Amino acid sequence: MRFLFVHRNVYQDPLGPMLLAAVLVRRGHEAHLIDVALDPDWEDRAVRLAPDAVGYSAITGNQHVLLDVNRRLKQRMSFVSIWGGPHPTFFPELIDEDGVDAVCVGEGEGAVVDLADAIDRGDTLAGIPNLHVKTAAGVVKTAVRPLVRDLDGLPFPDRAVVARYPQYRYGSTRAVITSRGCPYGCSFCFNQSLRRLYAGHGPYVRRRSVESIVEECRRLREDPWTRLLMFKDDLFAHDEEHVARFSERYAVEVGLPFTCNVRPDRMTERMAEDLARAGARVVHFGIESGNDRVRREVLRRDIDREDMVRTARWLHDRGVKVYTNNIVGIPGETLDEAFDTLDLNVEIRADVAMFTLFQPYPGTPLGDLAVELGWTDPGAAPYGDTMYGRSMSRLPFARERVNMVHLFPAAARSPLLRRLAPTLMRLPLTPAYRALDFTYKSTRFIFSLGFVSPRDVALQSAQWSFFGRRKGV
Repeated sequence: MRFLFVHRNVYQDPLGPMLLAAVLVRRGHEAHLIDVALDPDWEDRAVRLAPDAVGYSAITGNQHVLLDVNRRLKQRMSFVSIWGGPHPTFFPELIDEDGVDAVCVGEGEGAVVDLADAIDRGDTLAGIPNLHVKTAAGVVKTAVRPLVRDLDGLPFPDRAVVARYPQYRYGSTRAVITSRGCPYGCSFCFNQSLRRLYAGHGPYVRRRSVESIVEECRRLREDPWTRLLMFKDDLFAHDEEHVARFSERYAVEVGLPFTCNVRPDRMTERMAEDLARAGARVVHFGIESGNDRVRREVLRRDIDREDMVRTARWLHDRGVKVYTNNIVGIPGETLDEAFDTLDLNVEIRADVAMFTLFQPYPGTPLGDLAVELGWTDPGAAPYGDTMYGRSMSRLPFARERVNMVHLFPAAARSPLLRRLAPTLMRLPLTPAYRALDFTYKSTRFIFSLGFVSPRDVALQSAQWSFFGRRKGV
């Protein structure tokens, strides 16, 4: 059975499709991937491949583009369209869209193999766990199967499926996932909903062994183009002993610089020391809001300000850069409270402070609060595939908040810009601030954090023609 994954480049490895490709290949099926943002001939190439099934991994915000891609392909050939990822999991009513044949809710490894086997045998797809399937008699829905307990039993992501694209093949960074599930319940996050979906179906938080993690990283090190690994887990450093075992082996057997996510109230000085010894170049953590009321009562993040200050100091003392995630436009947040977030980033000397505008995703507690406050409408989907523009129809002080998103990263490093920010944010200069933000972060990513090499810049620039028209979708 020939399976085609359709992806739209977001400047990082498409780990979901690559892992599903690996389980399909292990089962004896054929797997391919087309990136519609990088391939100007994606439609003709898809037709030449003549797949039996086409899979889309959709996040909320990019489903509209992928639906259009699917409609175009359906006009030219016959195949089973299967949709997975965060958006179909939380909004399985996507099955009602024209051209959508099946939706995978939750983890997809077992479902995609069962679907491929059924297509090979000519059997019905209805009744496969995790799948909602469109039939002549209506939509057949099934419950989710148990969560994958043994993550070590899964194959490593199949990176061969993206190797035809220079942006992936010759890029300097590789993404790795070492765990699934987050034990916390922040009000803006999907984890609460996913935990409810899988209640009674096995432990929600699962982690790979140090042996498995190091073996995958060792193989990635053998690729001469790899210069940096990015651990993309919600929470990578979760306890001292795991970090100590990982760091000891990684430093000897891999030795590549890496980035990872931590939670300040789980960090210890020993963990900071071990991560630095292993080669951590940048450590990420979420501030989200620097205001105690907003952080605790609205975001449900019970993290002390002192934990964040202390974690940043431990990392800086060992030469590790600090990258923070922050949100502007949180329902109920005042403009002054948003400035508390900027000031906390100044205090901890964040090397890069990333600010995004809150997205009111339906089904999350904070999305519901945005509706309750009248900032947006029930079921509204005003967000696009970016988190830097206005996201709610009645967002108070919308221009000021959007300007904050673009001014605050540089203001966190510039005392002069910090003093001017209250005045600048009120001016109708959003395009200029957007350009400043792009220039500032590009410079920091290349020259300070080392996230992006000159080679990466050249590869990503190849997505554009000489006339400024982007290739692909």
